[in-house]
Amino acid sequence: MEGGRFFKILKAFFLNHWGGLVLATGLIHIVIGGYLVSQRYLPLMYGDETMGTVVEKKPVRVSRKLISYRIVYQFKDLTGNTFKDEAPVAKEIFKRLHVGDAIKTTYFKLIPSVHFVEGGLSSGIGHILTIVGIGITMCGMLLFLVELRKVRDGEPGNILST
Repeated sequence: MEGGRFFKILKAFFLNHWGGLVLATGLIHIVIGGYLVSQRYLPLMYGDETMGTVVEKKPVRVSRKLISYRIVYQFKDLTGNTFKDEAPVAKEIFKRLHVGDAIKTTYFKLIPSVHFVEGGLSSGIGHILTIVGIGITMCGMLLFLVELRKVRDGEPGNILST
């Protein structure tokens, strides 16, 4: 199949078929999930470690029975810029830490505002979004392949004939 015809079919799929919405939704999930995952793993893989300071401890009531234990901390990168952020931590770490204590912080060298504090918790939502996005994208690609076959075989009711 020639390239121009393929892109015509692809354009028709996105503009005239609900499968295009499915495919686009899956790709958006993958991009957002990948971004959230990178926020945690880039500092751990390619980061510099430094010692930060606990500035504040905040137990935040999420519901009647659930409390999120959060610390506010600050650290300096190699150039001397100070960064301040808040992170959820495990209850045991929250109880152990006090205001003024040192805490190991790892930041991404190129973008120090992307950092991770030792003992910090991740919700896992990035992984979930990425996995769901892969599944949705595969469904969208399957729908596209079905429509591509219909066009190739010249079936009535394909996306180019409507």
